[in-house]
Amino acid sequence: RPRWASRCSGNAICSCMLAWAIIFTASGQDSMMYVPEDSTITFDKWEIPPKRLKPIFGFDSRRSFFAGRGVKLFGIRGGVQYYDKYRAGIGIYGFNQPLIMRDIPIEQPDYDLNDPRTRYQLSYFGLFYERIWYSKRRWEVSTPAYLGIGDLNIEYMDTTGQFTLLQSGGFTMLEVDGSAQFKVFTWLALNAGRGYRVEFSDERE
Repeated sequence: RPRWASRCSGNAICSCMLAWAIIFTASGQDSMMYVPEDSTITFDKWEIPPKRLKPIFGFDSRRSFFAGRGVKLFGIRGGVQYYDKYRAGIGIYGFNQPLIMRDIPIEQPDYDLNDPRTRYQLSYFGLFYERIWYSKRRWEVSTPAYLGIGDLNIEYMDTTGQFTLLQSGGFTMLEVDGSAQFKVFTWLALNAGRGYRVEFSDERE
């Protein structure tokens, strides 16, 4: 066989392989398409489901009112987020520091009338559910709801200068809030909102 025929056969094979690679690449690019984040991505016969659940954890600081006084609450909550629309989990909250009152009459024989002080310590544990209505870039609007149980301790200052336990009891609470959040960083957000908390107790307070 002439030497030029071998060279032609090799060139033909290389040309066929190059053409086949171009056709395969083009067909592969046509099968890939952009889909929304909440949709299922399909590539040929493979399906990649979206990331539906992701864990959440954070610290929470808020202002509230107790017996007509302004108080600060600090808490920790964790749970899961479903897509970008729902959150659920558990939270633990309590007074940032005990609340001291001086105008509460206490009928105890060792109550120090010269230094009339009562101290309140409150904490509660509950489940929360949060509906996210709007979430875009740094802004988020949601309505969280809490259902939980808590404990309240009331102490008074006695004549020896020590706080003595007056009453301790549990309660059930229900809280519904409206919240607007601005995300400064991925780990820090400023939150503003208003809500209402109802506490149910069999103890007389």
